[in-house]
Amino acid sequence: MNFVPCVAWVKRGVSKEVPDKVALSEEELKKIIEETKDDIRDIDEVVEDDADGKPSTVEIGKDEATDDMQAIEDEMAKYHLETYDEEDFQDNPLSGIGSLTYYASNNEDPYITLRDDKDEDDENLVIKPTDNLILAGHVERDCSNLDVYVYNEEEKQLFIHHDILLPAFPLCVEWIDFDPSDNSSGNFAAVGSLSPHIDVWDLDVIDCIEPAYQLGKVTKKTKKARKSKNTALDAHEDAVLDLSWNKQARHILASGSADFTVGLWDLNSGKMAMHITEPQEKVQSLVWHPFESQSLLTGCCDHKAMLFDCRDPSNNHKAWQFDGEVERVIWNHFEPFYFLASTETGFVYYVDVRQTGTVFTLRAHTKAVTGLSLSNHIAGCLTTVSADRTCKIWDLKDNKPECVLERDLHLGHLQCCTPCPDAPYIVAIGGEQSSVKVWDIKDNATVRNHFSDRQIQIPKHLEIECPQPETSSDVAETTNTTDAMETLSIEPTTSSSTSYVGSKMEKKKKKNKSKKSPLVKKH
Repeated sequence: MNFVPCVAWVKRGVSKEVPDKVALSEEELKKIIEETKDDIRDIDEVVEDDADGKPSTVEIGKDEATDDMQAIEDEMAKYHLETYDEEDFQDNPLSGIGSLTYYASNNEDPYITLRDDKDEDDENLVIKPTDNLILAGHVERDCSNLDVYVYNEEEKQLFIHHDILLPAFPLCVEWIDFDPSDNSSGNFAAVGSLSPHIDVWDLDVIDCIEPAYQLGKVTKKTKKARKSKNTALDAHEDAVLDLSWNKQARHILASGSADFTVGLWDLNSGKMAMHITEPQEKVQSLVWHPFESQSLLTGCCDHKAMLFDCRDPSNNHKAWQFDGEVERVIWNHFEPFYFLASTETGFVYYVDVRQTGTVFTLRAHTKAVTGLSLSNHIAGCLTTVSADRTCKIWDLKDNKPECVLERDLHLGHLQCCTPCPDAPYIVAIGGEQSSVKVWDIKDNATVRNHFSDRQIQIPKHLEIECPQPETSSDVAETTNTTDAMETLSIEPTTSSSTSYVGSKMEKKKKKNKSKKSPLVKKH
């Protein structure tokens, strides 16, 4: 088992040119080890409670145990293992290897002529303003890492800058440009895993052995809350399957879980401010609308995609039924009333949120469509990847999908794909291989000729800077809004970031005078 289950991009010019290095003292290292032991002990207690007293071991019959013991004794007698430690190794020419001297570096060892080139090592750590970072969850047997790649489009270079050892199997990763310590821009990676909590790592620090902070950390208090049916939980109870950071309300992170819920996290407080319990199955995919800060789209294993107005999600949501479990959902940032959803049966659906049906249904692959990627700069340029091992490039112009190119990238079953935020034709793809595939699709003559007359655009959500978190005075009052949501303040922003969507809807608002979100309103 050696594959990449999730990938995400980091925009150019965000990362530190030379990341900081962690230098722990012996006392700090001991403290971290003790805290980690306590965390593992707490998690083990939760697992034992969830087992409901069921035995976790299999009873073995007496006859089988006797046969096993006899086999072990026979092996020990055959190879003289009982007297193995009593053998004399004094005549072994390698017996004095322990007396060899070890040096901290090659520069100090007189027997090594190849010296350490510190200048070259320092140069490899430098992140240029023209570099993108790619975050890739990497699973190799029992080891899980977050590999941080550096990709330079001009030089066509791709290499691992550093990696982060993860405590659990990664399922999703999301880049966050928000530092809760001072409400400023940051460079963080939120990782969802088989554990019910979310680890947030600082990408400007290397050699770190623990996350910058955690969301929904398992504690004894959380364990007691889970036992009480009348207590509102402040954490997930099962694996975190997907994450989405709200670029309009920058202090908000949404998480979809295998516990059939969506969590909305306030990064300023580090707590879950709202639990959305409307989904009836695992929430495999979710994404915030690129311009409407209150609109959240989810895809679930109950064959449904659901759109929530998070100011009042229980009473203001809409659902669409498909033919299979929803694998991925994405918004069309060039036509913000539309989204795409892919399913385990190989279909891709194009949906207008103002209608109850679908605009078109596309038989894209023969197996599950595990990744959807719309170019950030070329309208209608869609990339799909699938468990059938193929990657396809589509043109969605005039709502008439056309397959432009089909390729086997030799990555096995493809798991994920995501578009580069700074380049129109570049996608990162992960699959059943240990490394990420970065594909510049314009290198293919068919793709290049097909989209040659297509204008390169910069959509509003990439053109403008993310607005700062709103203050309470900027937020309009709404009905049926809980105290938790008032803390979140995810009202539609009044900046130019919403004018892209709002320009078409302003007249509708004046006529209908409705308080409901225009995205979930049926026209």
